[in-house]
Amino acid sequence: MKNQYAIDVEKFIADDPHGDVGWPCVYRTEVGDPSRVRLLLWGDLIVDLPVRVAARITPQFVARWCQGKPPGCEWDVGRLSLGGLVGNAAPVAAKLGCNVHIAAVIPLPTPALIRTFLESRCFDSRNVVACPGPAPVSMRFRFTDRFVTILHPGVCALATPRIPSNLSESFDAVLADAGPPVGRLERLESLVKSCCGGNRDPQLGILGRGDLSAAELRILARKRCWLFLSEAEAMQAAGQIGGDGIQPSPAQAVTELKQQLGPSVRLVIYTRDKGISLFNGTPEPRLFATSPLAEGARHVMSVYTLLSSTHGVPDEAAIGAGVDAAKGHFDRRWLPAIGNQLPVVV
Repeated sequence: MKNQYAIDVEKFIADDPHGDVGWPCVYRTEVGDPSRVRLLLWGDLIVDLPVRVAARITPQFVARWCQGKPPGCEWDVGRLSLGGLVGNAAPVAAKLGCNVHIAAVIPLPTPALIRTFLESRCFDSRNVVACPGPAPVSMRFRFTDRFVTILHPGVCALATPRIPSNLSESFDAVLADAGPPVGRLERLESLVKSCCGGNRDPQLGILGRGDLSAAELRILARKRCWLFLSEAEAMQAAGQIGGDGIQPSPAQAVTELKQQLGPSVRLVIYTRDKGISLFNGTPEPRLFATSPLAEGARHVMSVYTLLSSTHGVPDEAAIGAGVDAAKGHFDRRWLPAIGNQLPVVV
């Protein structure tokens, strides 16, 4: 018996045999309070595969793994889940009452986990693109001494979702992953241009990468937006921009990036191991001490910070709320309120 996904795909192709093959769109009817935030999440939808290994990672272990030999220790595979910006942030934003639109690339054929996600009808998928090929997979190895993540990009290396040209008219907030270097300058240019002006003038948040160039940072400087980077990414980006081969300290990295970004960009830098988030939206940076953030907390922190800012929460309070939300979501499975909304249990 065919599942609903296969039926919808076949009908979609049959009705438009000369058109581009894509996911049969879900145009979600937006009902209820018209003041609900319209949020676009642009990024990856990835299958997360956790693997626990009861040993330290050593050259001998890696050699055995590469040769296809048994690892020689206890190991087990955890439960599959969805990750990436869309997989982590979309359910949280929906539970907070947003009208969530997603823009991602999905594989054909599509794993049941992604099919269930799309068929839930919790998200508007008109900006989703389907592409024949393997699913993006993130293998998260948890050794006794460290975490190692291996990402197979799958169809994300073959296609990218489009960026709507009317973001400033259609959305209150846009959170996007900067993505890989290929085509990134043009993507950031389109995002900033589409978000500028218009009736809504949406809040824009960017999940950055360590290989951001000076030219890409200058594009972001044209829009009052949020830029989220890990400490390692910030240091890598600053070292690349400096070009002198010297690895900057975290403080030097912030200074270098702020010189490139100017005063309008609200820069958030976080560390997972040390559990400290650095917010630099004011002339002097502020530190937010936290416990270590779990895997995926970056996306929760980012979407919560952006939504808080959309509701008019001051910048420092918004990032503080984002850090609290990330801790609460993974430690106690709850999210604090935004504005007058009640806390959300997830």
